[in-house]
Amino acid sequence: MAKELVDCLGRRRSPATTSAFHVGRPPRNRGMRYPADPPPVEQIIAVMRAAGAGAYGDRLRGVMVVCRRAGLRVGEALALGRPETVSSEWETSSRPATSQR
Repeated sequence: MAKELVDCLGRRRSPATTSAFHVGRPPRNRGMRYPADPPPVEQIIAVMRAAGAGAYGDRLRGVMVVCRRAGLRVGEALALGRPETVSSEWETSSRPATSQR
């Protein structure tokens, strides 16, 4: 009889969480390609025109150009959080400092 898998709280775990469960099986998505689905150029130009004038519009247009050149989709760009972004030396951080022991 197989030993029942439990987590640290005593709840049952699925056998699929073990490293030996999928040994010898190819991945289900092996060989599948997901083509990029970028927005058409006309749509990008329309959004850039709607960004408006001034510093905020310039910044938005710059972010759109960087995302387009990096190949990010809209959902991927919106999903970026603080840890994934590059922080500058002069930028203040809202995260608490680590304690020095």
